[in-house]
Amino acid sequence: MKTTKVILVTALMAFASIGFAQSEVQPMTKKHITHNKILIAFQDAIQIHGLFTEMHRQVSPDILIPDQYAYYAHVNYRGNLYVIKGSYDSWAHFFESKLTVKKKK
Repeated sequence: MKTTKVILVTALMAFASIGFAQSEVQPMTKKHITHNKILIAFQDAIQIHGLFTEMHRQVSPDILIPDQYAYYAHVNYRGNLYVIKGSYDSWAHFFESKLTVKKKK
């Protein structure tokens, strides 16, 4: 009877350790970055200083085509993906100011 109990306890511990070993499939060193997608109007986006700076870094004037109604730019800022919607005039003014800032430096 003692032998049977020892074998059962040993088997139970072996199955438990196998179960714990298989539960850690993903390595702990990888970071999983999830981006929240935030739709924001152009006028609201330029009020956020850090987002405004990232817009200057990440958005190119190539998005402007005069026949479109609305223009969307994708900007990564603080782990979030901002989708910024603006009119042709607001984006054109933004890029003109971007060019004058670069000329002054």
